[in-house]
Amino acid sequence: MRPRRLTVSLLAVGLGLGAAACGDDTSGDPFPIGVDRASGAFLVGLRASDDVDERVAVVDVLSPLTVLDQAADLPPSRRSVTLDLVAPRSSSDATRIVRARWSATVLDLHPCDPAGACTVGAAGQPREVSAILGADVLRGNAITFEPATNTMYVLPDVAGDNEARGRACDVVVPEPFYGGGTLRIGDTEVGFAGTRVALGVCLSPDPAAPEPKDRGVDAALVLSTGVGLSIFGASRYEAWAAATGAPALDTLPPATALLPSGPVEGRLGRIDRLAIVGTSTAPRGACREVFAHHLLTERDCVAMDRDDCPCAEGETQCAVAAIAEISPVAPIEVVVVAEDHPLLQALRAELRPEQPEIDGILGVHALATTAFDVDYPNNRLLLRCVGGGCVARPTFLDGGSRMTIDRCVGAAPTGP
Repeated sequence: MRPRRLTVSLLAVGLGLGAAACGDDTSGDPFPIGVDRASGAFLVGLRASDDVDERVAVVDVLSPLTVLDQAADLPPSRRSVTLDLVAPRSSSDATRIVRARWSATVLDLHPCDPAGACTVGAAGQPREVSAILGADVLRGNAITFEPATNTMYVLPDVAGDNEARGRACDVVVPEPFYGGGTLRIGDTEVGFAGTRVALGVCLSPDPAAPEPKDRGVDAALVLSTGVGLSIFGASRYEAWAAATGAPALDTLPPATALLPSGPVEGRLGRIDRLAIVGTSTAPRGACREVFAHHLLTERDCVAMDRDDCPCAEGETQCAVAAIAEISPVAPIEVVVVAEDHPLLQALRAELRPEQPEIDGILGVHALATTAFDVDYPNNRLLLRCVGGGCVARPTFLDGGSRMTIDRCVGAAPTGP
């Protein structure tokens, strides 16, 4: 991959430095860690080895960089510290204890408006944060996020190979991590690895539609646990609105998402449903993957399917990626920003040419009926359904997969 020189900002560019494990690091905590999710993001307590007080930190897999806030008039700097994740002992015991510990290289930086504190959330519901816990620190573990219960786990990894996870009704996205480049800090350039979680997504999927143009709208998104609202570029929203008859962009009300790097302003749209495809690149297109999964789960490709069959000529079965179909009771809110917004431009510059042009960021609210594992040691993302309006369809490998898929679809949660 060719080096890239990129600009420092937290969630907008979210650049990171590697962190090496040391002997006093915890390898994982088997107990749930309670988090603050009033802002939509995952917030925890964080204490650096030289801190007197506990910081409020946003846990964000989109940021490969871990940052500790400092006075705005100080220059950025790098240093090695021990980081403690601090949280209540349990839901019934508010005593705050160390739940995970890492040795890490962090960046001291005030990433947002010099005149004020950094915040996350939505306009009218700001939550001040003074740190961001990024993938450079998290990537030695598997991190489980459970939005519905306001909990997370820090684990050594997630047991079971991809086929075993599929049999457990997990949607497996193998090799989802992309990006990387170089970061200039003062007079020094530092390389960093790619840890962005890239997803192929179908907006408003309808695999039963007879015409391909009516089966949904493809989108390329990256996952963030540091923002509740999703963020879409204008062109992807307009393509979806044209296909579904949704309100035109210029009729939408104004909206603001608060990121650690500063506010992102746009217009508030609402997406009715989406499907996450178990492949980051989705070469056939995410919506065609959804259609193909339904087709092959129901039957082998026959002559009448030839134009739409995903398999090679002469084949009646072939592998199709897993699908997580999310149809929430309340629509998924998205902040629609200008197509040339610096947030999108920075992500596109970092991820091309390995990924399609990124259309936006998938926030936590869109995943409210799922639990998901960012399993760094096993190079995969795992999603499973925990609430109504979510259906997990594991990977289709051959005809023998149909029984597993039917069982998982039949076991989909029906409650709120």
